[in-house]
Amino acid sequence: MYNRVSEWLDVVLETDIPAEVVAFGFNLYEDIDHDWSMELIGTSKFDVDDEDWLCNEVTDLDTRENPLQWHRETGWEEILNDIVSALKEYLKNGKYADILKAKSGVGVGFVNGNIEILHVKIKEKIQGLMEQKISEWQEDDIYAISLYVFNEEDDPCRPVAVFGYNTERQVQKSITEAADEQEARWNYAFWLQNHEMCLGRDETAEDIRKWITELEWEGEDAISFKFVNLLVAVVQGIHASGLLKEKFGREIPVLIHELEYHEKISQQNIEANGEALDRGFVSFCMSCLPEVPNEMPKAETPVTAPQSHSLVTGKRLYISGKAVAYIIAIALITGFWVLGLIISIHDRTNSEDTPQLKEGFEEETSVPLEQEKTESGQRKWQVHIQPGMPEPFIEVLRQYEQFMNADIQNLNDEDVREKIDSVDGKWRYLYDELCGLWLSAAWRGEEDVIRYSLEDLTGDGYPELVMGYCRSSDDAVYPGVVYYYSRTEGIRMECLSSYYTMELYEDGVILYVSGGAAYTETFIQFQEEAECWQQVACIAVDCDYETDSVRGYYWGDDVSGDLTGNRPMSAEEYQKIIAQYAAEPVALEWTSLIRS
Repeated sequence: MYNRVSEWLDVVLETDIPAEVVAFGFNLYEDIDHDWSMELIGTSKFDVDDEDWLCNEVTDLDTRENPLQWHRETGWEEILNDIVSALKEYLKNGKYADILKAKSGVGVGFVNGNIEILHVKIKEKIQGLMEQKISEWQEDDIYAISLYVFNEEDDPCRPVAVFGYNTERQVQKSITEAADEQEARWNYAFWLQNHEMCLGRDETAEDIRKWITELEWEGEDAISFKFVNLLVAVVQGIHASGLLKEKFGREIPVLIHELEYHEKISQQNIEANGEALDRGFVSFCMSCLPEVPNEMPKAETPVTAPQSHSLVTGKRLYISGKAVAYIIAIALITGFWVLGLIISIHDRTNSEDTPQLKEGFEEETSVPLEQEKTESGQRKWQVHIQPGMPEPFIEVLRQYEQFMNADIQNLNDEDVREKIDSVDGKWRYLYDELCGLWLSAAWRGEEDVIRYSLEDLTGDGYPELVMGYCRSSDDAVYPGVVYYYSRTEGIRMECLSSYYTMELYEDGVILYVSGGAAYTETFIQFQEEAECWQQVACIAVDCDYETDSVRGYYWGDDVSGDLTGNRPMSAEEYQKIIAQYAAEPVALEWTSLIRS
């Protein structure tokens, strides 16, 4: 029987599989006089606990017209056993077994009968096990769920995640033992540590082992990275299912962590939990970083603005979404995230010849930055003023200099937030994610990580100030915020949120890319008549995190579910949008913020 099934599937799976297919189902039919037939369908849903997923058919791969047919004088139970055995063998050794196993699940059964699951991707299996446990919990004050990750006996090939939760009652009980309430609430050492389930042990040990051996690894370190990515996808799936909100009346975070807390822990949990993540947890991760050393080298001379004026041109910089995502992920430690894009009015004035400076937008030639002292009476850092820096942007750089010399240990301190967040705050022009990056880098002894560039992004003859982060590993700079000047509004900021990375393209286009296995690419473009950036296209991209491949493109920005509610987009349509808005990256030449 296996040979007949194998030959049939080798032909069927030669065809292209629609991107909307997330699972495969084999439908068995009992015809007449002991004749049997089988078809293969692709579905848009998969649920190990609800057999109705087979009703969500996307395609029959032409097998309804060309089913596998055979004759055998026996009962349906024997037929089912034969087919199950043959399909399991194909999933192990078949020519196109990878196509079947790449989807969320594979099932088989007689029409109007029960479904036997032949294969479940590890993400769906782990998610199902966790959701079953969550449904059984009885405590009414659970505020966070834990996935404590470690390597069994320090072996990277044996990753484990202990699944549990903590309660408000446990927090109150632990306050007297912890340094403060934040530590009692977020430090796993003070939690219940109730091992509800251990992923990688017991019934899931073999699943994890197979998962590791079936994938191609670049080394043992990659296993830990992939394991955390797997858990991130599982947590995203649990949030998307709506179980947590139904169970607890609200979304609560599922924290993926170790015994130590740092910026990487913060980043992976923001990606996994999104809006459900308590900002207090991010603040706690930030506060766990070692303090910035008190003794830092000081600049030898004060900062003065150079007297010449020139706009910067230079080499072209292409920024890939993944590279940018890596750097911006580090910025997530600051504890500040904005869930939408900040689109502000950009005032512009056209000129046919050499442009005249805008009102209030004068070239600065000689005024030095304010010579503030630190509490110790010494200047630590001085910012570098590029030739031709317009006066409004010198005020921006002045505030960064003040921040760097303020001996800040925690970006989330109330007085620091007041200076940054208030409309008339002392540091209201700071982009706090860059500030958080600088604090972390200063602790590591890599203080010179912030760069800026003057570039006319909108084509009106007046430069914008672009600021970004320089990664020490490859010296590449990744933009995070654009400052521009409005005659009516003054200094304005166009910046990304913690969920997005920024890419700059010609013709006034900015691309924001969100994180996650299902992410969005949002294009905004400066509109002359509206005098502001406006959204011109938004694409939802569904990726397979295990194979690092794209499953499909969709119109729209809703990636909260399984994307079936979004209108599918063809690969040709996607490439057309990319060609229209992202054909030419902006050429930037970067200058170090700190004066050497």
